[in-house]
Amino acid sequence: MNAVPQSTNADLHVAFKQFNKISEQFTFAYRDLEKRFKQLKLELSDTKSKRLAELAEKEQLATRLHLLLTVLPMGVLVVDSDGSIIESNNSAEEFLSRPLRGTKWSQVLQSVFPEHEQEDISRFSVKGRNLHISSKSIPGSKDTLILINDVTDPIAHIDSVKRQERLAFLGNAIASIAHDIRTPLATSYLQLANLDKHLKEQDISDPSIEKIGCSLKNLESILNNMLLYAKGNADSYEAINCEEFSKVVAREMLEHFPNVALSIRSDKGLVDKYVKINNHAIITCVRNLIANARQVSPEDKEICLDISVNLNNMLNIRVDDNGPGIDDRIKEKIFEPFFTTKKNGTGLGLSIVKSIVEAHKGKIWATNHIDGASFIMQLPLVPKNRTNP
Repeated sequence: MNAVPQSTNADLHVAFKQFNKISEQFTFAYRDLEKRFKQLKLELSDTKSKRLAELAEKEQLATRLHLLLTVLPMGVLVVDSDGSIIESNNSAEEFLSRPLRGTKWSQVLQSVFPEHEQEDISRFSVKGRNLHISSKSIPGSKDTLILINDVTDPIAHIDSVKRQERLAFLGNAIASIAHDIRTPLATSYLQLANLDKHLKEQDISDPSIEKIGCSLKNLESILNNMLLYAKGNADSYEAINCEEFSKVVAREMLEHFPNVALSIRSDKGLVDKYVKINNHAIITCVRNLIANARQVSPEDKEICLDISVNLNNMLNIRVDDNGPGIDDRIKEKIFEPFFTTKKNGTGLGLSIVKSIVEAHKGKIWATNHIDGASFIMQLPLVPKNRTNP
């Protein structure tokens, strides 16, 4: 057997040593690579979690925005560069009474407004609603945002304030005019009484005297209503027994309406009940209601006045006429100042009644029955010893 040269053994030893060294380097490199792989995997997982969280947050935001647009009382539309509505919420479709998404905004305007009224569409009315429209370009987009607001209530409030200002001014004017009329009216009464006396002394009967007296009486009633409206609510209250009050009302009404078929009913439950009222003001209310009933009822039909107490501790004063009833379309308007359906009416009688009743913390309303209409006043009962209004 031939012996291996010593130099070859040395080379192999060096080669193995280098191989071991390289193996160790590969091992360290692999471990480092594995470590970096794990780190990258963690970073990727973390990034993925963050991305998922961001997507979930954006989805929640989108859901909230969609919900907000759905319940928002303002109408919202998004119109693209071609004029098509690409987004709309429920309020916009409710305001305009039609589906909007996918339609042309110009077509919507064409259907809402006649051609000759499209010059100014910042305000318009649809089915009794006053709507205000505004538009704005969306930054970074060619789309346009259109907002539609329901301004019915604000406009109604402004109109109400203006109306109250006009009524206040008119009330002051009425007070001045009414005071100027009172003196010649009193003179007319006096002259008519002297004329009537003179004619009776000569045994002359003139039916025009009675007609003139009725006209003057009506003029005085209108004048008193005007003054009461201008003065405002009465502020002098006293506790009154309901039974005694019903007797006073019955006596006053029979004296004031001697030629009217008037039926008056008082409930037995009034005996121990009390109300705190301005006696003169409430009697004026009853008188106005009966005067209204007289104007719409045939002369041969009774007008019924019913005074009672209900289980809710309220004094009920009800006047039933035999007229045509009240049209449902004007039931809410009949208590407004100066609203009247009568040719020669002032429109103050029922508004004065409502004002007085509400000043007494009561309420009044009208309803129809089989033979006509009823007006019901309700005033709260109070303990007998109560002293403050």
